[in-house]
Amino acid sequence: MITASYWMDSTPPTEHPAVGGEVAVDVAVVGGGIAGLCTAWELARLGVRVAVVEADRVAAGTTGHTTAKLTALHTLIYAHLASALGEEVAGWYAQAQQEAIEAVAATVSELGIDCDFERRAAYTYVTVPDRLDPIRAEADATRRAGLPAEFVTDSGLPFGIAGAVRVADQAQFHPRRYLLALAADLIGRGGQIFEQSRVVDLKSGQRHELITATGGRVVADQVVLASGAHAG
Repeated sequence: MITASYWMDSTPPTEHPAVGGEVAVDVAVVGGGIAGLCTAWELARLGVRVAVVEADRVAAGTTGHTTAKLTALHTLIYAHLASALGEEVAGWYAQAQQEAIEAVAATVSELGIDCDFERRAAYTYVTVPDRLDPIRAEADATRRAGLPAEFVTDSGLPFGIAGAVRVADQAQFHPRRYLLALAADLIGRGGQIFEQSRVVDLKSGQRHELITATGGRVVADQVVLASGAHAG
């Protein structure tokens, strides 16, 4: 069984410092996965003083072991959204997801990131005929939401399927190469990245204070929690 991540094995390790003493910024982003790094990078582009505070290593947790697909097709979401909240909401969801893919494509071009970004179709499929009705319904709902969706019976996979929702113009990429490039550009714009700096306490006030396990402190006007694991 293969347990190693290709994304991790094909990129160099990161070595950002831990928080030492007190760091003062406009915004502190807790978590250095794809959500945290993208948020921090967008803030740095606007001239915001930002620091990413990561408990382990950036882009190495869930993000470092991802499927690496960029798609607006999320199982059977559109039929559910249209039924529960209305077709307008389903359309908003589809638009937001597709715009996110286009934002990644634009960033790859802007920064010249070598991350194997490729356009690909996305599929949600079933292998048994008695599950086809929900697939057909999802294809219709996804198309009504504004995405180029269709019902197909051939996916090009090395095994047979009964049917699938196919959405064209989606994408795949090397997530760590993309994010390490964002991290480098973030630092180039004056942002800071701290690793091995688990946040163990948050003191709220006129300015927020993050306390790390090693005793470091990050003081910020605003805090973004972008970690995959939050204390209850």
